[in-house]
Amino acid sequence: MNERLLEHYRNLETSSLLALSKNDLTEEAQSALDAALAERGDSTALAATSGDSTSKSLDGVGGWLRLLTIVLMISPAAGLAFAWQDILDVERKYPSFAHLSNWHFYVVAATSIYLAQAVVCTRAAWALTKWRSRSAVTLAIAAVWSGPAAGFLQLLALAFLFGGVGPGAAGLPRSVISASIWTCYLVFSKRVEATYGPVS
Repeated sequence: MNERLLEHYRNLETSSLLALSKNDLTEEAQSALDAALAERGDSTALAATSGDSTSKSLDGVGGWLRLLTIVLMISPAAGLAFAWQDILDVERKYPSFAHLSNWHFYVVAATSIYLAQAVVCTRAAWALTKWRSRSAVTLAIAAVWSGPAAGFLQLLALAFLFGGVGPGAAGLPRSVISASIWTCYLVFSKRVEATYGPVS
């Protein structure tokens, strides 16, 4: 610890120390400031500055929030890849499908659905890294639910065009659970609150 800084802080009023705590201090300066407040036995002031330090350490796109931005960028591409793999598998197994107008419509619909999801998710990932407002959180919640929405629309297209949904329906509950978990994180996370502000 820097003893000269500590001595300087000892000579300041508590109100001045609290004002300093709101600045972006170095680790050494923050340590000296905490020590000066602790010596005065001002537990309220120490708790306040400690709370500010915790908030600063959580501010920014890190931890689970960073993981979410990566997931938002990767998951639409993965969904589109899986959809096209299913399409190719069906066409290999049933070559006659390639000549059906309904099948052509389904291929276009499925591709459009996942491309739209990719746009929403990429926009949300960009917003989470660039914005510092609750609008980014709202967009991210919409993006995590675009996964279940895309899956549901794909199954709806299958049911409408061919009268069945196929094995893809099994993945929809997992998608809903994943979206629910991420929504809870975005609503209740301390990091999200420190980075984008409290829920209004």
